[in-house]
Amino acid sequence: MSLWIHKNIEALIFINDHCEPHVTFICQADSWKARMRFSMVKPAIKLIDVKPLKNKPATSLLNRLANQLDARLDDCRMEWWLTKDGQLCIDNKDVERISNGRVLLDGLGPTGRIIAKSGKYVPKPSGGGHHVTASIKWANGTITHNEVVE
Repeated sequence: MSLWIHKNIEALIFINDHCEPHVTFICQADSWKARMRFSMVKPAIKLIDVKPLKNKPATSLLNRLANQLDARLDDCRMEWWLTKDGQLCIDNKDVERISNGRVLLDGLGPTGRIIAKSGKYVPKPSGGGHHVTASIKWANGTITHNEVVE
């Protein structure tokens, strides 16, 4: 799915791609592609790779692409959610309870685990951000549904 074009560089999410959530930038003119990972929960973006390295663009261009991804993060999360049939890539991750209705992803002391295929991406109305919810199985065997935060 094409997300946007910057000059001659297309930003895409491929339907059959793997976790973790990421955008692939393709520059046909200069024969390179770069992949940047994003989180469905955290405001983090990370360069995965550039191929082939011999055609690697300038770091300043990669930073501009990362900034564009950051500016469109909620849209990219929604597209990942829709394209991947509800896959958030948080299945079986450890969590820690931080309040009654919220859990911290990859917390310091895992006290629960996200139940596979229970995650939901919930966009907030009027461009007000998003949140992710999931069912959690706690160490004592109970199951709750919580908001997952960073």
